[in-house]
Amino acid sequence: MSQPRQPRIQVSSTAETDGIQLLSWAHPLFDLAFKGGRADGYGPVLPYTGVIENNTEEPIMAFSVIWYSWYTDGSMRRPARSVNGFSGLGKPVVAAHSTQVVSLITALEADASRWSPSIGAAVDSLVGSFSRDVVDLNIVLDAAAFRDGGFVGADNEKWSQRWRANIDAEREVFTAVTEASEADRASVLQGLAAPGLTRARVFTGGRPSPHFSEFGVRADRADSYEECLDFERAYFALAVLDELGQGRADTMDKIRSALRSKVYPVIRKRKEREK
Repeated sequence: MSQPRQPRIQVSSTAETDGIQLLSWAHPLFDLAFKGGRADGYGPVLPYTGVIENNTEEPIMAFSVIWYSWYTDGSMRRPARSVNGFSGLGKPVVAAHSTQVVSLITALEADASRWSPSIGAAVDSLVGSFSRDVVDLNIVLDAAAFRDGGFVGADNEKWSQRWRANIDAEREVFTAVTEASEADRASVLQGLAAPGLTRARVFTGGRPSPHFSEFGVRADRADSYEECLDFERAYFALAVLDELGQGRADTMDKIRSALRSKVYPVIRKRKEREK
């Protein structure tokens, strides 16, 4: 059986720093990133996969990788994989002196030893699209941010603005809900969610609001910091409302603990490496 045609593939990084690079599947260290093994079925998607190598003393808290795809019809598309660890528990996404697999098949990142028919269908679809329709493919590590909020890379696709909006929205929503009285919490949260609902052209008219996860997706597609901030506020506000509505007794304790323990960094461009 003949192998599917591959587009011309280039793997690169715009991060202007020693110690961070995006490795292609042909790199000697590529296979070592799959520490728990890898199912054979992933083989066809490996040319379209990268591995971030962080050979620095600092953990990477967020990164953006772009698949610049030039199609046979002359069009260009930019599917992206952005992972942000600043929210929630503030867990690094690539620890210091470690590697992380990056793929448009997210199951490959999470546990490459796992396989299922649905994963197989996703692999077949992605590989089929690239081999059939794409002429040139450039997989680029566009930006990487550290714990203090400083990021390296050209950030051509402006993911740093989305990371900043995510951080700012979490801090604002968590602060507002802790300062509100128990009686006012729901109305405060609804007010914070309102601009995002309006941008999404969602008018509830007394009906339940959309699930908060919808606004996380919209935030990732936002074209500006302001638009993303509205969607991120709606995401966090509706998520807290959802937990309070379920009667989760520990919700407010978790929020207060986050505000006490977390340092919310300022996302900014690093002009040069900071020792």
